[in-house]
Amino acid sequence: MQDFGAAAVVKDFVSNPVLFTGSPADGAYQCVAIKMSDVIRVQPATTFSVCDSTVEYAGDIYRAGETDWKDVDLNPIIGTGSDSVPADDHVTIILTRDTTAAQGRGFSTHQTLPLASDLIVPGQSTFYWNGQGTVTDAGGRCGVDPGHPSFQ
Repeated sequence: MQDFGAAAVVKDFVSNPVLFTGSPADGAYQCVAIKMSDVIRVQPATTFSVCDSTVEYAGDIYRAGETDWKDVDLNPIIGTGSDSVPADDHVTIILTRDTTAAQGRGFSTHQTLPLASDLIVPGQSTFYWNGQGTVTDAGGRCGVDPGHPSFQ
């Protein structure tokens, strides 16, 4: 639906950006694939534990040695980088109403996220990514867990 090409377009989720627009065929879509960078940047709203609100943290969600993620055609994606030295891999995240079915098709449990509601076309739908409470200090590093996507 939207292609930003090879150049990265950084989106600040706090500012409620337009991520994509499109006019898909009429229907109820229970699965949406998003191709994106695997380097996620986060700056916590408040300081807690090892997380400092004045620092932006970069995390690599698909790292060197990982090979279980697939693109939309089920071709393997090879991970590179690490949290300490992030590398931009173009990964596919599968947002789905049925994670078991997506994983049964061959997508990794690590790249599938539950989608809270269908995309209904025709209609005016807005994609929401609720990230409340997702900034964490797991493993002594400040990072971010997956959010909770939906269409409303």
